[in-house]
Amino acid sequence: MTRLAIDTAGAFIAVALEVGEDIVARVCVRRRTGQASSVAPVVDGVLALAGARATELTELVVGIGPGSFTGIRVGLSWAQGVGRGLGVPVIGVSSALTWHVDCGPGVVVVAATDARKAEVYASAWQGDDPHAALVTAAAWSPAALADELRALAGRGLRLVPRGDGFAAYADLGAALVREGVLAPWPDQPAPDAGQLLVRTRTPAEREALVAPTLEPIYLRASEAEVAEQQRLAATADAQP
Repeated sequence: MTRLAIDTAGAFIAVALEVGEDIVARVCVRRRTGQASSVAPVVDGVLALAGARATELTELVVGIGPGSFTGIRVGLSWAQGVGRGLGVPVIGVSSALTWHVDCGPGVVVVAATDARKAEVYASAWQGDDPHAALVTAAAWSPAALADELRALAGRGLRLVPRGDGFAAYADLGAALVREGVLAPWPDQPAPDAGQLLVRTRTPAEREALVAPTLEPIYLRASEAEVAEQQRLAATADAQP
């Protein structure tokens, strides 16, 4: 099989290509305005690095969030469109897996990405078992997540921080490292789409991690939805 993975849920466009069970190329670039038009060149670059052609692809794996509303939609739209064009299946998995790192028993991977508005999208799972969730994926305030992580550390678990959310909020990242709640760990400056491929190879992993549909994972209402809710509430309050 020749599979390609893409994730655009966060601040990056991450793409990886797998042939058989070997990751033969991976690229990650910081996304910018006009991301929709930036996806194809990044994918073309990955294919070129591996000397592969799009027509050789047998499956697409796409990150379905949580993350940026626009970013998630762009990645999903690209994958669905290309999948239809090539006639190959498209499967969706949590974008949090792009921050996974293999660890031993008793180690917990904590993924936190900057959600802006003084929040992070965060989740946590066993380092040797990505579908064993210990912190439910949600939009957390840094203070609330810090308390949750202190509780996990209090159970004797070693917590490995991944994602740009820890750098974005010092009281969540550096402070918890100083407290001994988070383990110092070499920086992973960007997500790795290769993890989406590695974690969907076996039937057991696919059953545990592949989403039943390609519905995006949104952990909070969009600005448009919030505005509409406020408008409806104001209209209701104004009625006699």
